[in-house]
Amino acid sequence: MYRARAAGNGLSAIHARLLEHRWAAISPRRVGSMTRSMATSPGDHGRGSKADSEHSILYWTMASCAVFVPLFFALTERRKDSSPPDGAQHPPPKNLPNASPTLAWERKSHVPHTTSRSPEASFGYIFVGAGTASFAAEEAVREKDPNADILIISDEGLPPYQRPPLSKELWLEGADVQQLTFKDWRGGNRDIFYAHPSSYLTSASASELKGPLPSGKSGKLLVAKVVAVDPSKKTVSLDNGVLLSFERGVLLATGGRPRQPAFSLPEGKATIYRTANDYQQLEQITKATKSILIIGNGFLGSELAAALSSRGVNITQAFEEDGHLALTLPRYLSQWTTSRIRSQGVNVLPNTRFTSAKEDPKRGVVVETSDGGSVVADHVVLTLGVQPNSEVAKGARMAVDPEKGGIAVNSFLEAVPGVYAAGDVISFQDTALGQRRQFEHHDHAVMSGKTAGSNLVGAKTPYTHQPMFWFEVGPEINCEAVGILDATLPTVGVWAKEDQAEKRYRKGVVFYLREKQVVGILMWNLFGKIGTARRILEQRRMVHDISEIAGYFDVHDS
Repeated sequence: MYRARAAGNGLSAIHARLLEHRWAAISPRRVGSMTRSMATSPGDHGRGSKADSEHSILYWTMASCAVFVPLFFALTERRKDSSPPDGAQHPPPKNLPNASPTLAWERKSHVPHTTSRSPEASFGYIFVGAGTASFAAEEAVREKDPNADILIISDEGLPPYQRPPLSKELWLEGADVQQLTFKDWRGGNRDIFYAHPSSYLTSASASELKGPLPSGKSGKLLVAKVVAVDPSKKTVSLDNGVLLSFERGVLLATGGRPRQPAFSLPEGKATIYRTANDYQQLEQITKATKSILIIGNGFLGSELAAALSSRGVNITQAFEEDGHLALTLPRYLSQWTTSRIRSQGVNVLPNTRFTSAKEDPKRGVVVETSDGGSVVADHVVLTLGVQPNSEVAKGARMAVDPEKGGIAVNSFLEAVPGVYAAGDVISFQDTALGQRRQFEHHDHAVMSGKTAGSNLVGAKTPYTHQPMFWFEVGPEINCEAVGILDATLPTVGVWAKEDQAEKRYRKGVVFYLREKQVVGILMWNLFGKIGTARRILEQRRMVHDISEIAGYFDVHDS
């Protein structure tokens, strides 16, 4: 359903080639290095004897040492004091909370030490990560330079694909597990890939990917893991010791990785859900098990619980909060959502914290709770959220958001000169809301990737997009949202008249407020209003405007 929602709101799918703008190219920026040399030369000290000359030379040598050696140590000590030790991180720039085109390089950035080995291969651009942001950036670069030499590197082994279907359409009737295809809202067949895997020239060896693309291929994919980026030397290091070089620029679209539980789980009895491979494995597991425990209360866990409940498997969803999506929804709406998920046959266990797990040969996996109880299931699925893959940026001493952990970028999505970042991994400035945000959703990946790609070829386009997201929890709850949805903020909900009379929540809009300003809007079973919601946030409308702006959402229309 997400394709239909994207249409008509300025968010047409990437398959339709979003990138219609053209930009002028400029030569890549280069980072120069500064060196300092110090020299002294003795003067003509008269025409004395050889001994005098020798004494004179000795005198001036000692005098020079007395002056310049302390100066040298003072200079180097000062420089040493201003640089963190190896492995340490620079403190965040002073202007981190605010948008600035010079965010990360107002100070000299350290680059990791590399050996003198020669690069195995060189490419025009190197994109680290093979998700939605990488594909959008690749499209943006090729819009200006169709023959651009772009290498995408990912250790997952798959070309860029969409993640939303992993908890939505792929669990519905008509999906093909092996081909990763599903039925779209029009009834047509689609797969999760932006371009068919066969259209990529794929290899685990960078030397096999050098040179122009063969006929019939649209991209290059290196199956490897990047461990370091050196912007000054224009090199990328792989975990196998191979060094690659780039000529134009680098994109860091490394996304995030699943958070791990605080306790260990029996091997082969748990799935930490994130990737297409996880989906394929879990789909097979559902056919061979009678019960599954889902731990986690985010969108992914709640969507999976609702989707798997129709598979004839006993589903239990447990989490520490007192209701579904309790960190996002106001409490009354969280409680109502929990009641609807329970009505679909899911055993919901709120206020549950797990401490350990063990395998019982007769019963299955026994997961023990903090109050002395336990939950037993054949298999455990963990959906505990994600943390940004920002290690490469930290290794190169790029600025990292101390609170959110993402790569701090400026308004052009540049981390340091020549290195751009996009997608889940970035901490960016939301110009409409006046704060830094990290946003782990599809629309942000598309639009930040597009912006970063255009800037790689010299566009200098600031990222001002207000990203949206959507979630589907069973047949009764389908929502879209923009801005900040934080359950700790005060909210004002406007619901359809029949909902108000029956105390149910089938159609409405919820406004999230901060200091009386609308900073987030949740559209509950309301579609086609994303553009309206964005304008409200951009205009910084206040609480006293809600009676007016609520009318823009047609809540009471049948």
